[in-house]
Amino acid sequence: VEGPQNVLLLSNCVLFHSDVDALAAQHVLAERPEVFAVRLDVNPRVEHFPEAKLIASAPHMQPFSANPKLLLWTRWHDKNRMAYEAIPREMGWDAILDWTATLVRADHLKHFLSALQPPIRTATELDDKAADWLSRRQRMKNSELSHRSACFEQPLLLTVDPLDVGEADLLLRTHLFKSLIGTNKPNRLAALAQQLNWKQDEVQSYFEGVNGDSVA
Repeated sequence: VEGPQNVLLLSNCVLFHSDVDALAAQHVLAERPEVFAVRLDVNPRVEHFPEAKLIASAPHMQPFSANPKLLLWTRWHDKNRMAYEAIPREMGWDAILDWTATLVRADHLKHFLSALQPPIRTATELDDKAADWLSRRQRMKNSELSHRSACFEQPLLLTVDPLDVGEADLLLRTHLFKSLIGTNKPNRLAALAQQLNWKQDEVQSYFEGVNGDSVA
């Protein structure tokens, strides 16, 4: 059975503030085998990576020929260190995989997940083990990883502190309600439910509490 070709890894602490052309991102992976992943969390304006306490300007980037809104770059890694050596993980623009918002081939994901030794109890443990495993594969004499990554030219998302997720969720649902439902509640609710392939009461439940009242 043929399954999905790509998988979107997405943190629950990010919000997209712009439409994302997922087909364009998938097109990069389909046309450029040398690209390991498309990162939706970075763009050329990003210079600070708080999780690594790292400041680094964007590397030399090349527009994707089929869509100049997507940019490609080559990640740096220490080619003098053998795969059996443990080294500090690649970070920032050189990170092989980031869990914030990244589109990656399903085959790559299955490859490294199947190699990780259980049990893995936390997301941090999964992140650390995956980064180490991928780094070692990248530094093998015949590298098993493609060395390029891609991102969109313009920013697409913002990160939210976990403590503020509840407030951000309400703001997002309010925005969606005003833009998709408006004042014509019964007709627009039914149309949106049909478009999403949801039940109408599921749509009503999602927007419950918006503007402080029921949307039924």
